[in-house]
Amino acid sequence: MKIEQLLVQHFYNNREVTLQGMGTFILSPDFVMPKENDKDAEIPENAISFQYNPKAVADEALIDFIVQQTRKMKSLAAADLDSYLVLGKQFLNIGKPFKVDGMGMLVKNQQGELEFTKGYTFHAKLENTPAALKEARVNPEISFASESKKTEGNSKTGLLIAGLIIGLGLIGTVVWYFFIRNTKPAAEPTTVEVKADTINNNIPPPDTVAIKITAPLAAADGYTFKVVFCKQPILPPL
Repeated sequence: MKIEQLLVQHFYNNREVTLQGMGTFILSPDFVMPKENDKDAEIPENAISFQYNPKAVADEALIDFIVQQTRKMKSLAAADLDSYLVLGKQFLNIGKPFKVDGMGMLVKNQQGELEFTKGYTFHAKLENTPAALKEARVNPEISFASESKKTEGNSKTGLLIAGLIIGLGLIGTVVWYFFIRNTKPAAEPTTVEVKADTINNNIPPPDTVAIKITAPLAAADGYTFKVVFCKQPILPPL
């Protein structure tokens, strides 16, 4: 159910409703609600009065009623009501009336104050409304009915743009890493000149004359061999 319809229901049930930054609507004590089958009943003169108050605060009773009917969290219900009122104030600031079906409409006079004009019936038809109100209801850009759809569309568009920006950022990072960073010339190796140790180089070579080379001794194996030659006499032939 629309915020506008909930606003009207609460007004006739509570006989009073306050719109933040606008003022308070009051239902006459003598007013009797018509029967349900009498939908074309006209709103009596002086049945609804309006007290202009630009410092009016949010109507907690109205917000609670919206919560009961929509099953939304109180913060979300308050946000929906605030969006509805902001749109109404935009109408008033550009010289168009802010109409509430079943109650009437608000207009801003030359002094900048809001004035209320009661509606024709409790269930106003489009053909019975002024031309300026028809334009507001038919034009989707300023239609109350399309307000929630536009809000959802704007949030989806915002998420899509954010995702696109993140994706482009990732692509740019990958391109920079693989194409720009890798094409940079490799840094030339730094050559470090190592100075020779002059202290060790100044040490004279050892005196080869003074070095004694000791030949290894043949190891004795503990065995002695003797070769004996025997001389035998030569016998005469027989």
